Amino acid sequence: MSFPVLHDDDDLLAVSKPAGVNTHRPGRSALAGIFEWLKAHGGAWSALSLPHRLDRETSGVLVFGKSRRANRSLAGQFAAGSVERVYELLSGAPGPPSGSGWAPGPRPEPLELRELWPRRSL
Repeated sequence: MSFPVLHDDDDLLAVSKPAGVNTHRPGRSALAGIFEWLKAHGGAWSALSLPHRLDRETSGVLVFGKSRRANRSLAGQFAAGSVERVYELLSGAPGPPSGSGWAPGPRPEPLELRELWPRRSL
């Protein structure tokens, strides 16, 4: 397991989290999330702090603080609501593939169909 690093400096680490991966380990018996994996495998990333999370099925950018100053600043910005979050939604089902030369291969896991209901209307 590895995750694309989008930014890494003395204060911040930004990582691309794919859908299907937990941000944090949800329980003792669950698989480690991206936060625990980075802390265990990053060396200099062992003291990371994460002031926000993304749901398991949500892909996006996770921003980690690497210093006390960065941690306080990030936590304050998220608490104050001054961080802009942008969400995109893909809705519907793709049509069947068409064209020449397309040959689907076997899927390593079964398809999982889901129906999502918003918690509140926009």
